[in-house]
Amino acid sequence: MNFTELHQQKSPLIIANIWDAGSAIAAQQAGYQALATSSAAIAAMLGYEDGEAIAFDEMHYIVTRIKSVTHLPLSVDLEAGFGRTTDEIAAHLIRLARPGVVGINLEDSRVVNGCRQLNDAEVFAATIKQLRNAVARESPLFFNIRTDTFLLDHKQAVAAANGANRIAIVIPCHRIIGKDGALTGYGGGIARKAWLIEHEKRCLMICASN
Repeated sequence: MNFTELHQQKSPLIIANIWDAGSAIAAQQAGYQALATSSAAIAAMLGYEDGEAIAFDEMHYIVTRIKSVTHLPLSVDLEAGFGRTTDEIAAHLIRLARPGVVGINLEDSRVVNGCRQLNDAEVFAATIKQLRNAVARESPLFFNIRTDTFLLDHKQAVAAANGANRIAIVIPCHRIIGKDGALTGYGGGIARKAWLIEHEKRCLMICASN
């Protein structure tokens, strides 16, 4: 099965984290269906701190070695993209897609002067859209987007993560209501919270009727 089909199985897809060719071979022999690199593990293996201290070319070399020893679908943890501009990051994604990488992980934070900082949510969303469009012309890639509000101990991390998410529900805090049954504050706005609750009800009714 390809990576798309693996996501559509009835059982959960469990992906093995790897960091070099040896760990990729071990994961494949253990029966995993797909692989994903760990940026922190690769950095540590090469003597770097996590947070894009490693050069992209070094990361790319490790990825090509992994691809040379396994046929399993591979997703790459690209941290913040190893670039300061959308064009730079897009060029990196295209380079990864050419040897057969099927997915990437991007974070909504980056390390600046040794301190990890969240990106502006609107700017980050626009960047993701631009990257999707740029890569689609070369090769379709799965985008896994990681939010670092929890990692950075962000105040009201659950609400912030859900409010900034315009695509899917990460954690269903929209179901929380006040003691009097009224809708309470929500990062995405009360109108969106009401829509999500009604949308869930409609989906449950459709499932019940089938």
